[in-house]
Amino acid sequence: MTTSLATLVLAALAALPRPPGGTRESRAEAVDAIVAAANERPLFERAAGSDGTAEIAATALVLAAVAQHESSFDPRVGSCVVHGGGAISYFQLLGAYSLGGHTKAEVCASPSLAAKLALRVLHLQKRRCKQCDLSGWLAGYASGSPSRPSRTSRETEKLVVALARHASLRLPTTPGAAPSWAR
Repeated sequence: MTTSLATLVLAALAALPRPPGGTRESRAEAVDAIVAAANERPLFERAAGSDGTAEIAATALVLAAVAQHESSFDPRVGSCVVHGGGAISYFQLLGAYSLGGHTKAEVCASPSLAAKLALRVLHLQKRRCKQCDLSGWLAGYASGSPSRPSRTSRETEKLVVALARHASLRLPTTPGAAPSWAR
């Protein structure tokens, strides 16, 4: 499933009006890291009777949307050659919590670690706001507070919706609900 999910994410990204930057190899490396993180710790709860693939795919698409919005998968941003305001990696991680005890050098050297840390921040927002859905989690990722949506969080959510539509995935619209494959 990992290879096919990476292919699905890359195809969904390529279908965006503003496709990701970087090289085919740098995008593939970043998406492989995203898929591995999503497999390890999906953001969405597994629905009864689900094999878990929709939940993992939705998590991967959320991470891909964050990376697309924050860095457009520019490998110079991913490796921290270029960064702004102290934020680092494809996911523009900022602050001590987002680094999870790792050094900036460790995060900059590992797209896999950066993806896991970005997902960790999204899980924190999910725990902080149990009544929130994806909008709140993305608001928390962008601003630090699930109750403070921003232009960044709204734009990222639009990217998630576009990626999910291309991937034939239905995103949950209520807190605690699970994504599902469109039939």
